[in-house]
Amino acid sequence: MRVTLPAPVEQAWLALTDSQRTVSWLGRLDTVAIAEGGRFDLWHDKTVRSRHTVTKWHSGHLLSLTWDFPEERTSRVTFTLAEESPSTSRLTLHHEDLEDAVSYAAGWHRHLQYLHGHLRGDDLPIDDFWSGYDDLVELYASSAPTSEP
Repeated sequence: MRVTLPAPVEQAWLALTDSQRTVSWLGRLDTVAIAEGGRFDLWHDKTVRSRHTVTKWHSGHLLSLTWDFPEERTSRVTFTLAEESPSTSRLTLHHEDLEDAVSYAAGWHRHLQYLHGHLRGDDLPIDDFWSGYDDLVELYASSAPTSEP
């Protein structure tokens, strides 16, 4: 996925790595900030936690980590930031080795909407996160490549 964010790269990077910022769009980190070589847990709600290890780190530009979600095989997600203009940045998100790419695409779509809102200073209500999710699943399912026998 690629999105334009309404903030310079430095601010977008903080939103990706600082626990006071991630809580607005992704979840609560069990660390103050994600760091190179670090391991951390991400709480998606009060009972659901995923575990992560930072595998690549180029401060301000590239964050790659394992994505170990309960009852799923471990996958990898990479966030890449680039300057688009002095006041905007381009985020590329690549999540690989997924068992269910369609539901993850819908979930990341929503998370990136929340990130966009956070960066423009208008945090979206976390209670509304799942609103429209099923429609996004249908959208991504209809555009997913099919394989024929």
